[in-house]
Amino acid sequence: RSAYRCWLLSVSILIVVCAGYIQATAQTLSLVSVKVNAFQDHSADFYAFDAQNKLVRNLSPGDFTITNGSQNFTAGNVTCPPVSAPERLSVVLCIDVSGSMSQGSPSRMSRVRAAASLFVSMLDTTLHECAVTSFDHLSYINQDFTTSKTQLNNAISTLQPQGATDYNNALLAAPTGALNVATQGRYKRVVVMLTDGDGGGKQDSILAFAQLYNIRIYSISYFLQAPGILANITSQTGGLLFGETGYESLTTPEQLNAAFRACLFHAEGAQPCTVSWFADRYCYSGWRYVSIAVPSLAMPAVAQYYILPYDKIPYVAFYPASLTFGAVPPGSYSEKTVQIYAYNAPITITSGTFANTRFEVTSWGGTPPPFTIGTGQSRFVTVRYTSSDTSYQFGAFDIQSNMCVYSFVEIG
Repeated sequence: RSAYRCWLLSVSILIVVCAGYIQATAQTLSLVSVKVNAFQDHSADFYAFDAQNKLVRNLSPGDFTITNGSQNFTAGNVTCPPVSAPERLSVVLCIDVSGSMSQGSPSRMSRVRAAASLFVSMLDTTLHECAVTSFDHLSYINQDFTTSKTQLNNAISTLQPQGATDYNNALLAAPTGALNVATQGRYKRVVVMLTDGDGGGKQDSILAFAQLYNIRIYSISYFLQAPGILANITSQTGGLLFGETGYESLTTPEQLNAAFRACLFHAEGAQPCTVSWFADRYCYSGWRYVSIAVPSLAMPAVAQYYILPYDKIPYVAFYPASLTFGAVPPGSYSEKTVQIYAYNAPITITSGTFANTRFEVTSWGGTPPPFTIGTGQSRFVTVRYTSSDTSYQFGAFDIQSNMCVYSFVEIG
């Protein structure tokens, strides 16, 4: 092959290694994503690996412990799609060698070298070929495509931290950017990019190039909350992102080990398993946390933050949000109507009471509780305030339901 041929991927997979330390042998889990299927129906896609870096697929719900940090949940279903013969890959390891990689003891750089070497050890070079590039504010070809693990490990061993961080040069620079190298790969083109810094970049240009040459990008961010550009270029090319855009980032050797292994198996075509659980009733949109372990196989807990979206929360709302009765002479009463809506799911109202007995419901707009309001449906409820003096009165309408209820206040 020519000198250029070695660093280009034809149908290869460009693997962008964002920075991490990989240490082999432990049985581990790698969380790919956490999903909210419905309000309390949550699930996680994951890969499980044994000490020989093989996929573990024969798992059952009883193998798992799942917690949000304060409550334990029971695993529901565990499904693992069948694994077919691996696709042949042309992989480019694209490794950050910026100055920040010198931090830590042992340094981030030494951990990344170990992680990349583990990845190489897992490659079946009778099927796959691999190249090594690196980047700071520039980019470098350390080893073009080869099936020699010795050559790949020799290239990895020379990586040293220096300079700044630039994603454009890491991926697009000609001829040294990882995407340019990937175009010469003979098989399915993949880039695995590892970084510990935000290097900016022209997202549209990166995506256009990767899609033109059919290159899949994987990204692993080390001691870094993954920038949005990494989330977008991985998802839109069919790859995976490790080091989410939420609160967490990859910081341990075990996490990096599992992430690299997941990149390889996913690129080869093995789909993740899925475990589901019935989550707690949390009535506010925002970040949630889950920790999952498999104690029966000595797989330690892995955790991830994820968003509980607003449109997955079934709740009761009141229109108007409060009622004001104004001045009501003692010995008389006033009535007003409030509309009760059910959002995002059918909701069963089991009771409705007032702490202040001067307020009461005189009509539920139908049968009294318990009753169910269909999704997007409502009832008109009539509330009466009876005055016994001229004092200022407040009343909280306490609605009980099988879902979420937000407060409603009456002022008399």
